[in-house]
Amino acid sequence: MQTSRSSRTLLTLPLELQREIISHALVPNRKDYQDPPVSLDIYRVRDDRDVASLLNWSSTCKWFRTLLAPRCFETISLWNSAQSALSVHAIAQGEWAGSVKTLRYVAQLKEGQECLSIAELHPPEVEAILNRISQFPNLEQLTVSFLIHYQEIWSALRREQTTNFINVNPAFTTVEEKRHPWRALLSAGVNSIIQNPSYGRLETFEIQNLGVFPASAYGLQKFRKLFSKLKTFRLSFSELGQTGSLDPNFQFFEQLGPWFFNNLRLVENLSVDAGRRHLLSEQVSYGFNNTGLREARMPKLRNVKFQNLFLCKEVVAFLTKHLGTLESITLENCYGNHSLKPQHVRYPFSYHWWQLFDALKTESPTRLVAFELNFTRNEKGLIQWGKKPPPYENEWYSQLKKSEVQPGKIFLYGVAFPGDGLTYPYPEAIQESLREGLDERGYLSLMAMVECNVKKRK
Repeated sequence: MQTSRSSRTLLTLPLELQREIISHALVPNRKDYQDPPVSLDIYRVRDDRDVASLLNWSSTCKWFRTLLAPRCFETISLWNSAQSALSVHAIAQGEWAGSVKTLRYVAQLKEGQECLSIAELHPPEVEAILNRISQFPNLEQLTVSFLIHYQEIWSALRREQTTNFINVNPAFTTVEEKRHPWRALLSAGVNSIIQNPSYGRLETFEIQNLGVFPASAYGLQKFRKLFSKLKTFRLSFSELGQTGSLDPNFQFFEQLGPWFFNNLRLVENLSVDAGRRHLLSEQVSYGFNNTGLREARMPKLRNVKFQNLFLCKEVVAFLTKHLGTLESITLENCYGNHSLKPQHVRYPFSYHWWQLFDALKTESPTRLVAFELNFTRNEKGLIQWGKKPPPYENEWYSQLKKSEVQPGKIFLYGVAFPGDGLTYPYPEAIQESLREGLDERGYLSLMAMVECNVKKRK
């Protein structure tokens, strides 16, 4: 292939300038970028457009291919199909195997595939790749992502009026996986990974879009050993299908500790996203589920990020007992619990934001240099929503009105409605928080201490 005139001109520039030009060419316009709606494609790599651009650049000449190919193959995806496995195998046998830093295994179950055999859902070619991740000598991260139509599955289970799906007994789960191949798919990837002699060298492991169905692999000793060596663990739950308010899934969430959190002895970075349908708290009544953090001990934990969790004693206790090592705490779209009781809402307990701030400050943490409280939803809308709660099983609605409360820093309080199991902002509690000012004063006091720690480090 002949080098184009523009490419020849670019090649005459200094190497660092060439890289700078290419990097700017690959950055999408973030002003025009909008997060996609929640869908089965939500966990696709968002940099697909960047990778495609890289491949186009690398096709212009051999020099660019040598320069850009390492980034093209830095993250690769293995889908549960023979065709995908053959593509990944070709990379593993090629000159760019050493460039792979992240391998993402995607277990996909399309609508209508529930009755396929496990050999069809998880072909031998896929298992062969996961059994030999040592083919990628510089692999740093392994991600297991579930792309499954949970909604259809939950609907079918409700029609059968069965509770077999919540039984966490390993022997029972194994029987269910033989009866329902889609259940076996939840374990297949993990079983393949832990048969790999080099799986214990992984430092970063991520589970995306996890459905609340017990899998036999979660209770295996080899699986727990995988967690014992990790430095980074990220876990996110599916937002599709099953709801926290309607389904008896507490048995699953009670196992989060034994399966995952209790084994993270060397972890430094922890991220948990409960999603809007899984109401993680320390109480299993009223549709809330156990966080699984009560018995967790992570002596090297430095950074923690929680998303879509409800404030409760268990979460606060977890944070305070790790303040000896924690340097960064990030809470995103997490909810406080308020003592107000709107109609049709059952509130098991109350926990305010100021209580969290006071608990952290009381411990006088000297290593904490970053505390972030992020609410990505429309803050102005939160204080303007009408006070009338939605009727039972009706869709959430909001009525804009002029608020008498002057906007300050918003501290999110939420409620869960039995109709859909989703969590929604609680306008009355948010407005009361603004009026009282306790949350804001506690926050400012904590941040003053954090800033003091930052200055001492300099």
